[in-house]
Amino acid sequence: MEQLTEHALEFEKVKTYAAQFACSPLGAAQIADLSPLTDFDAIEAALAEVSEIKELRALHGALPLQGFHDVRDLLAQARVEGAILEPLDLFRLYQTLKTGRAMTKYFAEIEPPQYPRIRGKVERISLVTDLEQAIFRSIDEEGEILDSASPKLKQIRKDLRQAKEKIQAWLQHYLQRQDAHVQDQVITLRHNRYVIPVKASSRGNIQGIVHDQ
Repeated sequence: MEQLTEHALEFEKVKTYAAQFACSPLGAAQIADLSPLTDFDAIEAALAEVSEIKELRALHGALPLQGFHDVRDLLAQARVEGAILEPLDLFRLYQTLKTGRAMTKYFAEIEPPQYPRIRGKVERISLVTDLEQAIFRSIDEEGEILDSASPKLKQIRKDLRQAKEKIQAWLQHYLQRQDAHVQDQVITLRHNRYVIPVKASSRGNIQGIVHDQ
């Protein structure tokens, strides 16, 4: 199609408007790359897909596409030997795998051979259930690594919590014995160290390091 005709039809405006309804940045990028179809068979096939989607939404509800991400760069990075993905990147991968599973389940509940064009696309989705479940057990939606990621990590975090509790208990006891020299009966953190507020006049009466004033 000639550029003049595309301009007259405001094709770029149509694409910009349609991109607002994309379920992912990948979908929006694909809309931006669209060109008008000129082949009659291709046009009929595209219109048939649109008709299937319209009927699917009307009879079976919206397709479960929320949470889908463009993970192509993540997969390319993962192929490099020794590469490490950040927890949030892994969680995005989990959300994409989850969406693929949801789409498969959505069509499994619809009797074939209905919607053959869209069904054919969905049947190409590869489910990686073991990886999906492993990420779900290990990382939360904020990108924090969970205790359930590994027994060793769980034990390390337990030991750290117990150590902190012991330090705080000892300092609380120390505060009570040094009541005359402390400003308040509180324990705070400075530079990742537990500290107690000592009166300026009592600075020389308590051994230790001044972390802040």
